Amino acid sequence: MTSQTVILIIEDEEFLRSSLADYLEDHGYGVLTSPNAEDGLSQLRSERVDLCVVDMRLPDMNGNEFIMRAYAHDTGLKFIIFTGSVEYSLPESLLEIGLRSSDVLFKPLTDMSLLLEKISEACSAPLGTSAISS
Repeated sequence: MTSQTVILIIEDEEFLRSSLADYLEDHGYGVLTSPNAEDGLSQLRSERVDLCVVDMRLPDMNGNEFIMRAYAHDTGLKFIIFTGSVEYSLPESLLEIGLRSSDVLFKPLTDMSLLLEKISEACSAPLGTSAISS
């Protein structure tokens, strides 16, 4: 890979957001962070981003809506959902754009290598591919 993979973390909890950023930077990723979805969408308009790590409970809009709006902006974006909602399941709209239940990680994540695996898998998949066949 000739350019560094850039990850945008959308997380309203400051400690978790900065901890994730530090961890991913230590593993060679470029990292942008946002405390809310609107700021994250703004960053997508001005920065190159390969993958978003998205919390579901955000102060201004939920993570599902953020993903749909981000995907409408750039259909090549990849997403990993990082949520504390143990009851969370993917809505049909996210399944239709190619997200799978394996793209959902639950807080607290005791083994951070799982996040690295998911990022590696997502970023190595060719653009436009999906686990869902039409």
